[in-house]
Amino acid sequence: MRNDQAIELIDEINIHTKNGGIPSISRAEGRYCLNDLHKAASGASWKANDKNQPKDWLATRQAADLIGEISNSGNSPIKVSAGRNGVTYVVKELVYAYAMWISPKFHLEVIRAYDRLVTDGVAVHKNAVDDLLTNPLKYLEALMGQAKALQAEKEQLEAKVEEDAPKVEAFEEFIDSSGLCNRGHAANCPHPFALSRTSAASLGLSPRTFARLWSWTLTTCTAP
Repeated sequence: MRNDQAIELIDEINIHTKNGGIPSISRAEGRYCLNDLHKAASGASWKANDKNQPKDWLATRQAADLIGEISNSGNSPIKVSAGRNGVTYVVKELVYAYAMWISPKFHLEVIRAYDRLVTDGVAVHKNAVDDLLTNPLKYLEALMGQAKALQAEKEQLEAKVEEDAPKVEAFEEFIDSSGLCNRGHAANCPHPFALSRTSAASLGLSPRTFARLWSWTLTTCTAP
């Protein structure tokens, strides 16, 4: 695997995304072809049976967990075409992850860039250096846009926590008053669905949500 070639391809993807992609990496429905990235990064040393194929990466626990995390946001991060010679198209986040898996050099670049971001609050990519020095206002506007988006996300989360706080407090009071966390009583507690309708209504929860919370509490409090 040619580390420099993998990095160059990632840079190309970022530079030409707005222009519809690049010839060496095909796209479909906003996703990028990992098979093309694998072949292009391998160059003349590419082999169909090597151990850096997309299917090998997708079989790792790291890839599965990352795909699951992205899917939680409601997006479909991966699409695999059927057939023996099927190809894999993924969102850009997974392109980065796959490139880090096949290229230690690129992986290190990402780590160092993130370290600069955490330490200095910003990180400048090498491809943007000249443009940044010539037109800093453009990058300042981009930074302000990112900051505003992060602030909006933070405010949304805080509002959700504040909205749920009375329900959490009421549930905790209900558990305390029921004696559920006393293991002597927990074994004799009613089935969650027997309590869910009336108890959920008093807490402002749906019967199903209450039943799940009740079952979790039973498991937690009766664990050895």
